[in-house]
Amino acid sequence: MQDAVEQAMASASADLPVRISGPPGSGKDHLARAIHVWSKRAGGPLVVVSCVATAPPLLGRELFGCAGAVYPTLPDEYEGGLARAAGGTLVLDRAERLPGAVREVLAKSLVEGRYPREGDATLRALRARLIAISQEPLSRSPFGDLPQHAIEVPPLAARCEDVLPLAAHFLRIFADEEGLSPIGFTAEARNAPSPGRGTSASSRSASARRCASPATGRSRPRR
Repeated sequence: MQDAVEQAMASASADLPVRISGPPGSGKDHLARAIHVWSKRAGGPLVVVSCVATAPPLLGRELFGCAGAVYPTLPDEYEGGLARAAGGTLVLDRAERLPGAVREVLAKSLVEGRYPREGDATLRALRARLIAISQEPLSRSPFGDLPQHAIEVPPLAARCEDVLPLAAHFLRIFADEEGLSPIGFTAEARNAPSPGRGTSASSRSASARRCASPATGRSRPRR
């Protein structure tokens, strides 16, 4: 994991697109956020566009935006992810699901520094830095042949030293959602076997949250 972190720090100092690949639960999204925070764009927005949460026919609109009345259910113009991330970073989550036609438009836009909106002939300046996240190394980069950073994150099962720090991070997130103040993990949890394939620190922390209650002494509600 140290190699991936060092690569992320190096990529943060430049403004080139970044590709991050790794299995579920390996911390790819946190690495993407770290690159944004470490970069000169930290003061700008961080926008995430999910390629699985959006229907494929609508990914072009979600990424590039559209003029008014292009879609019957969307009478007003729509600001896509590139516009919302101007001055900051746009993260493409599950970039392997990006349709080929959208990928080609994105690659061309990066070369030209301008992008089109659907239903609008006027090109807009591309002012966002892009990071693509995928579960496997991409056979075709969404950034085309442009110079870019590629970071491969090893599975959590191969990084035993990262399990507890990641689990503590997720426990804080889940505790915030439940309005609890976490105390920590029991000795049994700290000494549990490392997660195997398909098991993440996030899911283990979620299980800890579900089991925790004020009566157990493992977490307590905030006053």
